[in-house]
Amino acid sequence: MHKPNGRDAEAVARALTQPSEEGKAALAGLHEKFAANAINRGDKRAAFDEEREAIVAEGEPANDAPNPIADAGTEKKRARLAAMFPVTYALAEKLPRFEWLCEELNLIRGRVIGFHGYGDAGKTFAAMDMELSVVCGGKAWGSLDIGLYGDVVHLDFEQQEEITRWRFQRLAYARGIDLATLGTRLGLVSLPPAYLTHEDAEEALVLLLTGKVFSVIDNLTAGCPAIEQNGTVIAAPLYMLGRVSARTGCTIVIIHHDNKQNEATAGRPRSQAMRGSGAIHAALGGAVAFTAQEGSVRYEQSKATMGEAREARFFAFVDVGDVDPNTKRTLGIRLEWTPPEEAAEIAQRGDERAKAGIRAYLAIHAPCSKSEVKDKARGASRKAITICLDAMIEDGEIGTTSGPRGALLCSLPAAGGDE
Repeated sequence: MHKPNGRDAEAVARALTQPSEEGKAALAGLHEKFAANAINRGDKRAAFDEEREAIVAEGEPANDAPNPIADAGTEKKRARLAAMFPVTYALAEKLPRFEWLCEELNLIRGRVIGFHGYGDAGKTFAAMDMELSVVCGGKAWGSLDIGLYGDVVHLDFEQQEEITRWRFQRLAYARGIDLATLGTRLGLVSLPPAYLTHEDAEEALVLLLTGKVFSVIDNLTAGCPAIEQNGTVIAAPLYMLGRVSARTGCTIVIIHHDNKQNEATAGRPRSQAMRGSGAIHAALGGAVAFTAQEGSVRYEQSKATMGEAREARFFAFVDVGDVDPNTKRTLGIRLEWTPPEEAAEIAQRGDERAKAGIRAYLAIHAPCSKSEVKDKARGASRKAITICLDAMIEDGEIGTTSGPRGALLCSLPAAGGDE
């Protein structure tokens, strides 16, 4: 076909705006051609619909009717597409007997469980202690029976290998376990080069966890650093882990942190304490919340998908053995069950020490900011000081005034009760 150049552009424009008889005939021919193509397409579609209706009328499934789109694909592509949404019709089959990793916490084999709490609440040590119980037997946390035994893998996205090995060595020392005799029954993956968001993470984890009974992932934030936790997309790696757990039968515990308490979050149930979107809690097959208090750690189920949540329990960290000159800590550490009454008494004594330290500091340095009191008051841990300071302000045991730039200044009430 002749392609007009710049010299006959005006002629082309005139032909389009004022077409000759020859041009009109050409345009009419094009219209007839387009119309014929449209009719042809319509006839093909009508024929396809008639054939499909005939097949359905004969009692055959409509899905078996010819489909040009499906027929255009290869068998390999069809198999891949079918695998994207696998379907089962065996809904009436009897359910298999549940295998409990730890029935007292409603931990079932093949689920993803969240261990959550503030920093230094003991959740990672608790998870590692449970790993040793799965590998070697014995009660976890001093009181929990373990129902499944087998191989374990610990995935640490947060800390270097030496720190995690040291923690396992301290826990094993207190139990009288020689880690060298475990061979491949207890494995450690430290700071892997791929995150949970990698496109091949699911298949890689299936390969790693096949044949394993239990695995701990420390932690959600470090394993998904590129995901904003306040958005629902943070649940995607958890659903992926759920598929891995279902495919391998390996129970997965993933560790996560709680939000810091403030006026907006105070009083919320533990199920709403996790940092980030509520989709995190929704994606888990169960959750255990840890709270550090003076002398012990309180743990309770914040989500129980099977059975009822049990009452809160307590364990304490007990140093075992001599002090290691290299680490400046005892060679071993053991988690011991603490009766609720004893835990309450220990916590009360700790609160009394914290309050005494707060009063002693304010008696000398008041008025001063809350942060100064938290950092410099003595008698208890900073966390205990913080909790008791907030409680004393709320109960009126400590008065507050506004300082420079809106800072809250603390002081002891006057002898008569007035500031």
